[in-house]
Amino acid sequence: MNWTLLLHAAAAVVGVLVTAAIAAVVVVLVRTERLVKSAASRLAALPCPACGVAIGHPTAAAVAAARKAEGQRIWNEAQRKGRRIPRIDPRWRFPCPSCGAALRFDPGAARDPLTGV
Repeated sequence: MNWTLLLHAAAAVVGVLVTAAIAAVVVVLVRTERLVKSAASRLAALPCPACGVAIGHPTAAAVAAARKAEGQRIWNEAQRKGRRIPRIDPRWRFPCPSCGAALRFDPGAARDPLTGV
């Protein structure tokens, strides 16, 4: 049995598996980034799970702006105090503009991104 040939074949298989795993991670990251970039427009079109009324563009824009401002505030405070940035929950929490139900929106989720709390 030729051990060198067997080792080269095993190395090739491991290389292909590692390459496939890296490619899968990159695909997931790119897909999630696209979902996050289109979060406000997707949220605007979604109906409230409690009352069925669409969230609407003004509410979605206000929630996105508030979320961005809060993230910037946390970032600035951590920088000012010389601390690490804390883990921030990626889900947006806000009340329904129509019925007032507490809602949670996950901008990185492709399925059921808007749920009640």
